[in-house]
Amino acid sequence: MDGISIVICCHNSAARLPATLVHLRDQMPSRIPWEVVVVDNASTDSTADVARASWPASTVPLRVVLEPQPGLVHARRCGLANARYEYISFIDDDNWVAPDWVDNVHRTLENYPDTAAVNGHNTACVDEPLPAWFDRFAIAYAVTPADWAAGDVTDSRGWLWGAGLSIRRAAWNQITEAGWRWRLTGRQGKALSCGEDSELTIALRLAGWRLRYEPSLRLQHRLDPQRLNWEYLRHMMRSMGEASVFHDLYGPRPVRPWWLPVAHSMKTAVGASLAGTALLTPTGNWRVLSMDRELGRLSALRSLRRDYASLAAEIQAVCARLHALRPTALVSQ
Repeated sequence: MDGISIVICCHNSAARLPATLVHLRDQMPSRIPWEVVVVDNASTDSTADVARASWPASTVPLRVVLEPQPGLVHARRCGLANARYEYISFIDDDNWVAPDWVDNVHRTLENYPDTAAVNGHNTACVDEPLPAWFDRFAIAYAVTPADWAAGDVTDSRGWLWGAGLSIRRAAWNQITEAGWRWRLTGRQGKALSCGEDSELTIALRLAGWRLRYEPSLRLQHRLDPQRLNWEYLRHMMRSMGEASVFHDLYGPRPVRPWWLPVAHSMKTAVGASLAGTALLTPTGNWRVLSMDRELGRLSALRSLRRDYASLAAEIQAVCARLHALRPTALVSQ
């Protein structure tokens, strides 16, 4: 059905959600039908009640659906299952979208029928000065770098992040019917697991769909001050390293024996830590983050040491099925 389903995945979001819903409430009048689906993902606060109380009676419906299994991918899957419309736009509980969000999502996906997913321009919204190192590493916070060019990013960047990710239901149905499923869980409570958004867009790309960056899609990413410290960023980088082990298994080259990526990550981590004064002056030093990323990779590889070969074979089999979809990956008009 033509229209937009805005899906907000929430875990204990009672304090953050009202401002997010205010920005959605202030959307410009549109002829496009749309709805809001709030996924209450194992919350222990009043997220569901706050969501209902924060939404005015209007022609735009808001529904709260429950997903008891913790984890962002479970919440996203629940949102997709409960969304009524063809285009699904995921915004986080700290994403404040521009008044023309609904119209721009619809226009972009209508104008590019071979595009499965699109991101927009995210800016940081804070109450205090950003750290001196923030601009250099803003991408880790899903904040758009100033030099990103608009257009198709399928063959350049090759991935999109989840904050403000809008996808086409036909593309989602296609890859799941081919047997694809998330291996990464996304955030679970306070755990900084990540990478599930990139995993999804990698799968869409393998099936022949296009990915797009559209700067007319604008949102403010409200950043908690507690996240704007160097130690938090280092923890995020380790989580990104863990996720990259799974992303690599979608690659085109033959899967290497388990010990080869282990040896490579050990070499890179040691090299980064020994270079210059990386560990003596760590704040703002990219070599420290490089070391953390490799330490995250080593942690994931250690956990997968017994299952690495079977997981790789399973993902490569799914990749083959996704590749087989490529000639028919365009949306029927």
